[in-house]
Amino acid sequence: MSLRWRLAVLVALAVAVAVAAAAIVARRAADAELSDGIDGFLETRSADVAAALVFPREVPVDRVNPRANVLLQTPDAIVQIVGPDGDVVLRLADNPALPTADADAGTVVLRTVELDGQDHRMITRPVARGPVEGGAVQVARSLQEVDSAIAGIDRRLLAQGLVGTALAAVAGWLVARSTVAPVEELTRQTERISATGDLRRPVGYEGDDEIGRLARSFNRMLAALGDSRDQQRRLVQDASHELRTPLTSLRTNLDLLARHGDAIDPDERARMLDDLRDEMTDLGDLVTELVDLASGDEPAAAFGEVDLGAIVAAVVERQQRRTGRRIEMVGPSSVPTTGQALRLERAVANLVANAVKFGPADTPIEVEVGPGAAGHGRVVVSDRGPGI
Repeated sequence: MSLRWRLAVLVALAVAVAVAAAAIVARRAADAELSDGIDGFLETRSADVAAALVFPREVPVDRVNPRANVLLQTPDAIVQIVGPDGDVVLRLADNPALPTADADAGTVVLRTVELDGQDHRMITRPVARGPVEGGAVQVARSLQEVDSAIAGIDRRLLAQGLVGTALAAVAGWLVARSTVAPVEELTRQTERISATGDLRRPVGYEGDDEIGRLARSFNRMLAALGDSRDQQRRLVQDASHELRTPLTSLRTNLDLLARHGDAIDPDERARMLDDLRDEMTDLGDLVTELVDLASGDEPAAAFGEVDLGAIVAAVVERQQRRTGRRIEMVGPSSVPTTGQALRLERAVANLVANAVKFGPADTPIEVEVGPGAAGHGRVVVSDRGPGI
């Protein structure tokens, strides 16, 4: 199920729950209101009958024809008078008999009873004076009208709830559609980026809402990925540049040894072997650096006290032996400083190698080393080339 439909269903469910809760509260309130109305009617009716019984002349003496009793003839209730002995004194012949268990309670009792299969609300009120002193007046009224009214309310609430839920579902779908539209557009743009690999084209959504924040975060991530890819490309290019020089030197010396090994002067052969060992060491160090850079595992705490003069002297001596160029070192032989010896050597070697490559072959290269600002070392490589 899509996010749009999930939101619509959730809105519809939330509205349905709210409508159901409201319907339950409304039904209970209506039931209580109708029941209170029935109880109020019974209170009033029983009080009127009890008051009328105080006057003896109004109590009928002809029990054979109780219909003559105006007190009992009521179309919306059943009235029954109970004597002090608990026997029924007056009751219409065609009315069902009311239970007399509450006649001797001495207080007004309201309860629900079942008569002829229907629930009735009945009140029993004691009579303190008159011909039936010590007896009670009982009045009952059917709850069918209450049940019918509640059933009608239930039907209306159900219909209104269904209509309200349906309307809420439609409204929720429309709201979800407008809410999810930016997400769908963002999804299409990310799929386009995934398909084309174009990390430099940001997603085009501007806004201050959550989707806007997501788009800006995604654009920052794209920029970081693009920078990372550019760094990887530069790393490969730099690696090829750095590896080319020692590999060329190794190939040249190995070819010379292979072709003219026996004819080469022993001192020259020893120098070539030393050069091969230096190149292999440089190549190994360079590969280690490249692996550390590529994997992100380069040590962060490799700084310490180093002798910049000794580092520069070693680079100059190795470049002279490797290239045969005249390289002059100017400055003190010892310049203490703080740094990483391997990387300082690589940096100086890069500068000298560029000077050898771009400077005229018949001009010397000057490498000046000495103390710099704030106690740091300083290296300047000068050549007569066109510059790079």
